[in-house]
Amino acid sequence: MSFSAISGKCAAGAVVLLLMAVSCSKIKPSYNRENLKAYWSVKVYDGEEVDPDRWMVYYFQNNGTLEITGIRNTGDGGFSWGSSKLSYEAYCCDLSYSGEINGFFGIPVSAYLEREYSFFESEDSLVTLELIAERLNGETVYSDHNRVTMEKLSPTYSSTDSLAGTWQTSTVSGEKFEGWRMKFDSKGSFVMQVQAASGRWTSVGEDGKYSVYDDFAAVTVTDNEYIGIPGHRDVVMFTDIRATPSLSRMSLVIDGDEYVFTYVAPV
Repeated sequence: MSFSAISGKCAAGAVVLLLMAVSCSKIKPSYNRENLKAYWSVKVYDGEEVDPDRWMVYYFQNNGTLEITGIRNTGDGGFSWGSSKLSYEAYCCDLSYSGEINGFFGIPVSAYLEREYSFFESEDSLVTLELIAERLNGETVYSDHNRVTMEKLSPTYSSTDSLAGTWQTSTVSGEKFEGWRMKFDSKGSFVMQVQAASGRWTSVGEDGKYSVYDDFAAVTVTDNEYIGIPGHRDVVMFTDIRATPSLSRMSLVIDGDEYVFTYVAPV
């Protein structure tokens, strides 16, 4: 047998071994468990993206703790952006988590939640879970979904670099609108201002805060009659954020309306 033939066979064998290694890495028993250990955005149930008010963030930690973050019903007519910590266990084919939740899933009080899922689809950045069982305070309940899809957030998901500064609206849904200013501090503080007939800019309600998750932000406002609930704390979801500081332009969606902003000044 010639050297070239032997080399060709070795090369082919190496390719086969490489393909086997790649294939096996996705089906090894620990893959699902290790792949889960990250931050995930949860927006899709049964294949359909839900209203942003139902979006959540799951953080599966190394120590078996699952931190669920989303809009919480505070029970006093208001809402807040907060978290509950639960315990989870993940194996080759299934996932379960349980613990006390407070204000989530439309429940304005504390409740003990237990959920069991199987892995329907599992990739490095996208996981779909199929619900097997759910219990609330020990009683079996029937959820409004069968499958939930999680998308892995980037390592820099919370970066505020492109948002930091004072921005003024230029259009809303394509129509000229210059009456709002929004100030995003690099440390997470948020202030909204409106322009009075005199031309003076005045703050709306109390100063708020915001948390960024790649292309969306959860913005907490208090007594904001324009984007929140008058007299109460509320969480407003800014979605589809596209900020280009070099062009002094930013666009985002609030309650289905697209707002385009121009950069005014640093905070």
